This record gives sequence, structure tokens and C-alpha cells, in this order.
Amino acid sequence: AALLSEIKGVDGATVMITQEDGKCVGAVVVFDGEDGILVRLKITQIAAKALSVAENRIYVYPSDKK
Repeated sequence: AALLSEIKGVDGATVMITQEDGKCVGAVVVFDGEDGILVRLKITQIAAKALSVAENRIYVYPSDKK
């Protein structure tokens, strides 16, 4: 979450990791800040690399905080 918070346009992030047999298999990221396709793409790519999972296993959503 700290790594994702460093992305331009992201004010903070919460990461919930899905595990199977103790191994990370996916994650849900909820972030505060600017919502846009490039921000979501950067979050997806960085989270996937950091967790060693496929990008299609990372789900990214903006928070509903205003």
C-alpha cells in the first residue's frame, strides 16, 4: 500500500490480498485520489509485480471518499 501511495494521483491505498495455500493469488486495491485509466493501470502493474501475480488477478477500485 505504501508503494502504491507514491504513484502520482494516488493519495492512499488499501490492499487486500487473496491467498491460497499461503501463496498470494490475487488482490483488491482501493485507492484515494485521482481516478483515471492511467492511474488504475499503474496501480495494477505495480501491485502485480510486487505480489508476483498476473495483472488480471489485481482488481482496482477508487474509494467513495469525497
